[in-house]
Amino acid sequence: MRSRIFRRYFWSALLLFTLSLLAVDLYVVHFYGGSRVDRLNTQLKLQARILAGEPIGTVSPWAKSASVRAGTRVQVLNAQGGVEADAGATPGDDIETLAASVPLSDPDRAGWTLRLSTPLTELNKNVNELRLWLAGITMFSIALALGLTYLFMRSFSGRMQRLRTYIEGLPDASLPDE
Repeated sequence: MRSRIFRRYFWSALLLFTLSLLAVDLYVVHFYGGSRVDRLNTQLKLQARILAGEPIGTVSPWAKSASVRAGTRVQVLNAQGGVEADAGATPGDDIETLAASVPLSDPDRAGWTLRLSTPLTELNKNVNELRLWLAGITMFSIALALGLTYLFMRSFSGRMQRLRTYIEGLPDASLPDE
């Protein structure tokens, strides 16, 4: 079990397996997070288009109502980019948010923009839970692979050691001197 071949194969197999699992984990987390952000962005754009087509009336009460109905932060921006109404803001919204903006279709408010945004805290929480779950699965898989590789290589190196002992024990095949 102390042979160089055992150590080489053991660590090579372990390294290859670990790198493969880490690559898969990174891909899954990246794919999951990216698809969730894309889905959320599409949802925000659709909600913004629907709300932008509604008759507004008084801006501030409408923004509050739209925020409750959409479940997002709603901002109405005038043609100069100033905020006319802001509803549904929560502390920390400006840290990491996803936003979608569309022009309002109200003819009295030409050039105005409706901006919907939502914090990514819930999405980040889900991605982090997935990371932890995959890390646990990865550690378990690595431990299992470590054990199986150890058993296989111990058996293999035992056979190699017996073969080496057998070869070293063979009599010298040279002819006697005459």
